[in-house]
Amino acid sequence: MILQYDAADDPSVSLTLEFTTASGYTGKFETLHIETAPITLVAEDALTGSTPIAFAASTATYTIYNTTGEEVTDLYMYRTGTEDKGENLIDGAAEDGGSQVISFDSVPEFLIDEEGNMGRITLEFTTASGYTGKFETLSYEVAPICLISADQVTGATQIKFGAPAN
Repeated sequence: MILQYDAADDPSVSLTLEFTTASGYTGKFETLHIETAPITLVAEDALTGSTPIAFAASTATYTIYNTTGEEVTDLYMYRTGTEDKGENLIDGAAEDGGSQVISFDSVPEFLIDEEGNMGRITLEFTTASGYTGKFETLSYEVAPICLISADQVTGATQIKFGAPAN
């Protein structure tokens, strides 16, 4: 979810973020300042220190590598579960062996639903021969991604995380 707090012009404001889970675990962080900061609530059994939150990357960067063996004509990134794919993002990864970087400096509006919750990202691509690959559970993260051909698929996904082996 997206939480916004308007502190007017007072940068000295300090906030407390407190949450309680269904099992009764309560986490509290008392020194949050006015900033743009993606935050993950940390489960009680996952704590490695005294802080029940973790700060996530404020930018997302996906390095897309075309390892399909053919030209990629279409590349879309959109909120999983929606029909609107937005604009075709294909650029440097169009030709076989090509690559490109897609970066977001802040959480894009297309990822936020009506209630302010951030969703998952679908990465979808189509090759010149008409093959379509799709990955529907991409997170807002930094990730190298290889687009793979139908004959390279060994599991349920048409992408592979990591850079291609040279």
